[in-house]
Amino acid sequence: MNGRVTASPREVAALYFYEQLDELIDLARAISFDFFARPHLYDALEDSGIVSRLAALHARYGCDERLLSREQRQKIYDGIFTAGDHQFTGGRDALLFAAAKFAERVYDTGADTLRAAVRDAART
Repeated sequence: MNGRVTASPREVAALYFYEQLDELIDLARAISFDFFARPHLYDALEDSGIVSRLAALHARYGCDERLLSREQRQKIYDGIFTAGDHQFTGGRDALLFAAAKFAERVYDTGADTLRAAVRDAART
């Protein structure tokens, strides 16, 4: 991920990115269980560094600040994306709507107005 896109003051963008791909963590964890159940299927990975990562995921999941459990991650996401009056989801939806309208324009007429709408939605 490009660090400039998610650097201050855009840390929420990084968190949203991770929330959208969160299921991949559970898939990786399932692979780590399979790795320990059937290690002979993973012989080709010995020199790649993946084996040590799978072992760390398997052993530290939910007990390390870098390998949070699903429940721990969900509490973080809920605190940012679904807390209170759903300000985040409303702002996100407004931004996506404005961006879609801009992308769907047929002619360049009104492009400045649509561009301004995208900027206004992004501010919220």
